[in-house]
Amino acid sequence: MARNHVSTICTMAAMTVSWFAAGPPDAAAEVTFHLHRHGTETDTGHPDFLAALIDGYVEDFEHPDMIPNETEVPMLTFGGNELHFAGEWDGPFMPYIGYSTAFNVQGRVYRNVLVSGYQLTITPGTNTHLRALGMWIFDDRRALDSAYLIEVVETNGTVWTAVLENQIPRNSNGHEIEGFAGAVSDVGIASMRIVAVNPSTLAPHSDFFEIDHLLADFTRPPVQEAPPEEAPPGFGPPWGPPEFVKLPPQAQAALEKARQQVAENQNASTTNEPNRQLGLEKAAANVANKGKK
Repeated sequence: MARNHVSTICTMAAMTVSWFAAGPPDAAAEVTFHLHRHGTETDTGHPDFLAALIDGYVEDFEHPDMIPNETEVPMLTFGGNELHFAGEWDGPFMPYIGYSTAFNVQGRVYRNVLVSGYQLTITPGTNTHLRALGMWIFDDRRALDSAYLIEVVETNGTVWTAVLENQIPRNSNGHEIEGFAGAVSDVGIASMRIVAVNPSTLAPHSDFFEIDHLLADFTRPPVQEAPPEEAPPGFGPPWGPPEFVKLPPQAQAALEKARQQVAENQNASTTNEPNRQLGLEKAAANVANKGKK
């Protein structure tokens, strides 16, 4: 089923800091992470991510066909672009639609959500170019509190990571909206992985989470046109006639002498033509006379 375009949704509240990824220092391009801790008013990552979108799409998991506790979500389509989802919970886990009255903040985590396990990997389809991806994360494991490791692999194989810090203490129900995590890549995103981790050690642990209000941008980079082909030296614009070059005096004199010789030979050939014809006529007459004797 097709997803909504960002231009069809209402304007959202601002807040969140842009974070730059940790990655190889010699990488040609750099992923920009936009991380936003829920309830931290100084953060501006969410509105910054929205501003970075060129042609964004949103998925809020509210389609009537998405039935809580029944609908599994291995893939979604956005205007012909595909995103594939794979979770982990003591082994491979298929994300599914969930619902709770605790999901009560519109534009962030509201009503239907995608139950993800304690690790979620999102990958674009074969013919899909994924420029940007982001979502709100809900910490739902009452026994644990989590931060979230965000790992982005670009299409050139470069790996970038960032951490959405645990800033909001769990409420009386033992869970909370943790925040927003988004990434923008100039190269293209081959995969994004979200992992629940211990806030102190950053070691992965079994803390269930959900995501909602998924945002994606599939804008392809502009095609780089090849520079115009340069003509070889001595030729005009592309492949024109050769330019004439003045010869040195000695070469010029030799060329003139050769031209004169050619002209003289041609004149001699023309002058001697009647004599050769007359000689042929005399030879023919001599032959005829000999035949009469």
